[in-house]
Amino acid sequence: MVEIIHVSPSASKPENIAKTEKATITLQEHNLWGWASKIFDDGRVDNESSVDGAIQLARKLDGPELDGAGDHEDNFGMRRGAVAATAAVILRFRNTRSSKDVEWAREALKRAFAAPESRGQFWSPESVIPWHHAIYVARGLAADVRQGTADPTTPAMLFALVAHPLDCVSLAAIKEALALWDVDPKLAWTALHLSLLLCHVEPDPKRRGFSDPIHSEAHIRKALKGALRDYGRTKEWPGLPAPPPAWIKTQATKGKQRAKPDDVDYDYEDGVPGDGWTRPRIYWRSKHADHLLDELPFEIALKSPAAPELLKFIEAALKWTIEKIDPPWAKDAQQRERHASEDYEWVHGFGTIIGHLVCLMPIDQAKKLFVDPILALDDEPCWSLLNSLASAVVCRYVYDAATVPDGAIDILSACLDRFLAAGEFRKSSYRAGELSGFDQPRLAETLMFVSVERAALAARFVNGDWSQIGLILPLVDRYVRAVGWSGTVMADFLKLCERSKENYPSELFADQILSVLEGDGFDKLRGWHGTFLPARIASLVQHFSVRDTPMPVVLGQKLLRTLDVLVDMGDRRSAALQLSESFREVRLV
Repeated sequence: MVEIIHVSPSASKPENIAKTEKATITLQEHNLWGWASKIFDDGRVDNESSVDGAIQLARKLDGPELDGAGDHEDNFGMRRGAVAATAAVILRFRNTRSSKDVEWAREALKRAFAAPESRGQFWSPESVIPWHHAIYVARGLAADVRQGTADPTTPAMLFALVAHPLDCVSLAAIKEALALWDVDPKLAWTALHLSLLLCHVEPDPKRRGFSDPIHSEAHIRKALKGALRDYGRTKEWPGLPAPPPAWIKTQATKGKQRAKPDDVDYDYEDGVPGDGWTRPRIYWRSKHADHLLDELPFEIALKSPAAPELLKFIEAALKWTIEKIDPPWAKDAQQRERHASEDYEWVHGFGTIIGHLVCLMPIDQAKKLFVDPILALDDEPCWSLLNSLASAVVCRYVYDAATVPDGAIDILSACLDRFLAAGEFRKSSYRAGELSGFDQPRLAETLMFVSVERAALAARFVNGDWSQIGLILPLVDRYVRAVGWSGTVMADFLKLCERSKENYPSELFADQILSVLEGDGFDKLRGWHGTFLPARIASLVQHFSVRDTPMPVVLGQKLLRTLDVLVDMGDRRSAALQLSESFREVRLV
């Protein structure tokens, strides 16, 4: 017999009300955090009237429970983040705020800073928690420094956040600290020094796995003590901690393996890469280093007293990178490729940093310190760095810069020289003209200025304005004449001409195409067979013949010679064009 239990309506009603109230509060917390997060993303407050309501809600949600470790079931993490984010908004955009609001915000962030970190079952240093309260503590503290209203404890608090066990918090704090370089360069430098120091990871037998912090509390306390000491030495700029050696030359290493750092997510079983070589005891968190260096304001830093030490670090980091992608013990490309993939994100990110730096320095110094060592590498290791370097120069200093610096074209010319020396561009090589891998085809596009299709806010070219194409024509001309026989390169060249066809010089185009077609002949044009390359060339010939009507005699003759060769290749469109109005009166001598 089944017993039926009746629930009193008077008992369930309070439960439903409580659930509704809890759901309402949860929704308010998420909306409040979303409101504040959008303000920081946009960098402005669009609706001042919304701030008063947000402050009122934040103060309502604020309470003593936010100071503790929190209860995951009650989701105090989101509530703490929403309150801290609102407080940070007040400090960052304080012009219309009352002193009472500012004082509340400052006090709320101090309490949030003191709140212990909640580490649940799935916590790890790499957890992504965009609503974490400490992120907004860092933003609020930085706002106080910029406004000149920070108290004496603020630098220590910022350094502590730079050393936070969560990467998302640490990176947010270093971003805020580095953005203060124009206000307090020593604070920014000390934060950078500290963050790079903590990229060095020593083996810790007490660390059980991914759910434990990377550094022990004792190690963090020691690092913070050193940071405060360095910050107090206002006239000194301590050298940045360089990466440990990429590989160590040793003896009798067979059968030994180094301990695997717990935050490494790749196969580390090959502990002894080669006879007499091993990995260093200290592991370098290159991925984390890449993210923090990406926030460095190089334009300002290179004009500061810290510039010599900064360049020393970049030079040391380049040496480490080269040894990683081209190990001294590697016997073949396969061995190099396996170990280079371990630091893939760092290699490409660091190449971008080099590309950013080289046009901020005297060109001779930039080539000697950073460009020449990369160009000296063998093909595959070279492309992994050169692709990112060239792309950074093209995007930052050619597409986006108000004025293209002279050094940009010089650097790209050196990159092109090295690319033209690639083994794939030897006509006698196996699969000559065929570009492969990840970096080589992208480098080919970058050096032909077609790597980006459209960027409306750019200063030139990719915004649709090709009126300054003369800046890059010397590079393009040398490029296409040298290796235009490669189907990949010719396809990139035609893409450039198609995008810039209203500004591309028609006679130069004809000379470039003829140098390729008449110089090699169709049978020797690698990668052209079965493609639309002849048809695309014919389409451009038609465009230029119409655009430049009436055509000068010499131009007409060159374009007609081009059509003759295309007809021999079997292109029917070219045969029809020869009989068009544009070429009816053109005679070849």
